[in-house]
Amino acid sequence: MPNSPRNARQEFEKARIRGAKYFDLDEVASPNELGLKHMMPSSEQFKEACDQLGITKEDSVVLYDVHGVFSSPRALFTFKAFGHPKAFVLNGGLPAWRAAGLSVDESQLPSGE
Repeated sequence: MPNSPRNARQEFEKARIRGAKYFDLDEVASPNELGLKHMMPSSEQFKEACDQLGITKEDSVVLYDVHGVFSSPRALFTFKAFGHPKAFVLNGGLPAWRAAGLSVDESQLPSGE
């Protein structure tokens, strides 16, 4: 998040839903001459990011935030804009997942994931 001291990648590495992949809106976003964050990526940038994560248009993609619902709707908009019909937001994010008593993966990720 802009102007925030938090590190979303570190938060993901600390605890995540089993099988989750890290999708970074800042890394995927197109550069903006005004320095604006989270700009819609080009179709090539988005496809490359999905390819790196092994995501195809046939896959179901569930997007979630570590702190409830914050940036996952923007990620959902991006997936939908590029034709992913089975993209969804997890209502309440990781906190709701935990509150429902569902398991969280806290194991160390192999380097490069």
